[in-house]
Amino acid sequence: MAEEKKKSDLVPRLMTAVVAIPVLLYLIFAAPVWAFGLLVLWATTTSVWEYCNMTFGKEHKTGVWFVSALGAALFATMFWRIEFFLPALVVCGLLVFLFFLFLYKNQRDSSHQIGSSITALVYGVVMFGTIALLHRDAGPAGPLWILMVLCIVWLSDTGAYFSGRAFGKHKLYPAVSPNKSVEGAVGGFIVSIVSALALNAGFIPMIEASSFFSDTLQLDWTRLSTIDVLVVAVPANILAQCGD
Repeated sequence: MAEEKKKSDLVPRLMTAVVAIPVLLYLIFAAPVWAFGLLVLWATTTSVWEYCNMTFGKEHKTGVWFVSALGAALFATMFWRIEFFLPALVVCGLLVFLFFLFLYKNQRDSSHQIGSSITALVYGVVMFGTIALLHRDAGPAGPLWILMVLCIVWLSDTGAYFSGRAFGKHKLYPAVSPNKSVEGAVGGFIVSIVSALALNAGFIPMIEASSFFSDTLQLDWTRLSTIDVLVVAVPANILAQCGD
């Protein structure tokens, strides 16, 4: 008997998008910079929490809380006091070591928990937190860069979802994500690259030139070359799919 396809979750996805996207666009384009920073603070802390919870949550629930608090503090330093970020990163690493060694039970578990915690801080805070810095420090182009990055990720996921449901036959990585397929990954990659080229060539300049934005916001987008778009979109797509 042929394997039954997973029930579609398209409706919940669309309902979430209808509610969340307008709020997110407001935070990107119209809200104070610190408000977008608070959004990323929530997202980075959640990312650290989820990663730690997946990797060692059953072993050490207190450790998940501790590392998540460190993640929030590290991002706050990164965003509001960047000059102290590197010392704060070192201090967070030392605190992780001391915390898990103080509550030491056995070498294997402690090493696993320390490694997972450091990975969560680097991946969840340092990498993800750069989005907030890009929004804050890229000047009038900052909000448009954020829109470009988010659209690459969203459209990669959307393209992978529909390509996988329509053509997916070969499992991509069943040990980690049993529902993802090679066909879905390829479809997501193609859709996101084409979309990034279209955003750069037409959609973002159209937003910049629209009377609504030009009358209320100072936006300035320098159109990228095709090579520049690929340099941005290809790694972003790979990271998005690996992160997913």
